Amino acid sequence: MYHQPYSFHHFLTTNNLVDEIYDAMEKDDLSEIVMTAMKVLKTTNSLRPLNTIIKSAQMSEKYRNEGIKMYKNNDYKSIFLIYNQAILRAPKNSRELKLAISNRSALFYKLKVYKACLRDIDTCFEMGCPDDILIKLKKRRKDVKKLIAVEDFKQKYLHCCVDKFINCNIKRHPLVPCASTHVEFTGSDSPKIVAARDIKPGSVVSCEKAYICSTNYNYTLTACYYCQKYALNLIPCDNCCFAMFCDNICKDTCYHEYHKWECPIMEAVKLNCQSPTANLMFKVVLKMRSKCMSWKELIDASYSTGLDRMRTSSIGEIYNGNNLFSVLNVRNDKPFVYGILCNSSFICAGLLHYLEEIPLFYPRDSNEKQKAMQALGRIMLFLSIYQTPTPLFQHMTDPTTNESYSLCNVLNFGIFPFTGKLKKSCKPNLLVLNKNNELILIALRTIKSGEELTISFHQHLLNAPFTEHSRNVWNFLYGNVCDCSICNGHNILNAKGQLTAYQKKYYSDLNLNEIDKNLNSKQIYDAYNKLLKALDVLDDAPCSDEYKEIYKRFSKCTRRFETVKGQNCILDFNQMKILINEDETKC
Repeated sequence: MYHQPYSFHHFLTTNNLVDEIYDAMEKDDLSEIVMTAMKVLKTTNSLRPLNTIIKSAQMSEKYRNEGIKMYKNNDYKSIFLIYNQAILRAPKNSRELKLAISNRSALFYKLKVYKACLRDIDTCFEMGCPDDILIKLKKRRKDVKKLIAVEDFKQKYLHCCVDKFINCNIKRHPLVPCASTHVEFTGSDSPKIVAARDIKPGSVVSCEKAYICSTNYNYTLTACYYCQKYALNLIPCDNCCFAMFCDNICKDTCYHEYHKWECPIMEAVKLNCQSPTANLMFKVVLKMRSKCMSWKELIDASYSTGLDRMRTSSIGEIYNGNNLFSVLNVRNDKPFVYGILCNSSFICAGLLHYLEEIPLFYPRDSNEKQKAMQALGRIMLFLSIYQTPTPLFQHMTDPTTNESYSLCNVLNFGIFPFTGKLKKSCKPNLLVLNKNNELILIALRTIKSGEELTISFHQHLLNAPFTEHSRNVWNFLYGNVCDCSICNGHNILNAKGQLTAYQKKYYSDLNLNEIDKNLNSKQIYDAYNKLLKALDVLDDAPCSDEYKEIYKRFSKCTRRFETVKGQNCILDFNQMKILINEDETKC
């Protein structure tokens, strides 16, 4: 709708509506500005009708034929995306859907990605394989089963290695099950999260699944719309042309949590929710609509947000993502929110309008409907101002080349009621590991009892390709305030830490050449433990060359864990991004 603050102001000025919006912004109830914005949009006829993009056998066949033609150019990475478009556009259980999946299996066979090939063949048979390709698919399945053993062995070996050094079977905190008993909460109005006892390096402190996630639109053909896993065998939503899933579990879970409401209006969602924050806030209210016992429960909850809610909430209600309203327990004392208020109110208003097109979404009674719309507007606007999305830094492998990729610039995002509330530091005592829509936190060093737990919003300073300036810009854009020595301008990124005599001797005794060999062998577990201890010993010299050398090798271990556990696969990451952008314009 509007993508720059100037366009909002120009629109309001042209229609002589600036004062009306500003008056609404002065009121305490956030829903007032949303409902005023909706009135403005309706009276100025600024809400465009939806031209719904629907499933089409003809469109699916067009994409599939386009993919077949591209074989002569050997452009296999692009063919993969074209086939995914054919799968996404095909009507449910149609012949076109089965043919597109069959064609994708042939592509995987050509690329020697045999497990992915077998999964697509099995999917075809489960759906009811067309008679004219039955013999061909049976032969392909027979051939693939002979070739798949090596792939299976390699994966089992890698799993065995990483399971040894990061154990996620933690003893759970009784009030916040995603956290371990290493954690405790202190303070009253806004509790701090601290170490309940001394935490050893490498200890898993938390394993938290996202309350809700948002997929970057550039990667809807490669990432699961629900769990954010980058998968080769994505399956489509039965009804819309915008969402694909890694399996039926994610597909069904997503549908019942929120997608059943947004599915009919995905065109409007994509149009309005250009930012991660907008996308997440909308999914949150849809999830609340699905999970609440009644509209009254949701309406009542909308009046209690921020610090006022935190003062009366239990620890579990604040930090436990299983609690439906945990996302409303965030600090709401952020300054300079006027611009966000104005811009976000129009996005919220547009989304509320399009929800009117979904039968049975709102109450039938006009008064109850008005209260429901105000409640949703109140919650969405609150979240857009105060809830900070957490970026998901995912690692993946191209199975055709075994090259690894890391997503740093174009990210998926999630809301994490526990992890998202940890204090931010660019030199954290916890390292965030990513497993798609789950974040795993491990201690980077010995954390003393009572010490506040910290994470980096940008990744660890030695992982993230950010300058000091870009880190501060990132903080500003996503509403994070980090008061660590880096963000306060102490220039720690360029500081050379001075090692003590003991640290120098410890480092020289490490034998990095032997560790390098072990990183690619069965001894990776021993290498991981040695590196972890070394990070603890050199913790007070984080920008020394010695610390950087140790961390570089340690990062290889954690990346191995993320790659194996996330099981993210992608074919030629950079090329895919370009092709998807072109394809969206074309359609």
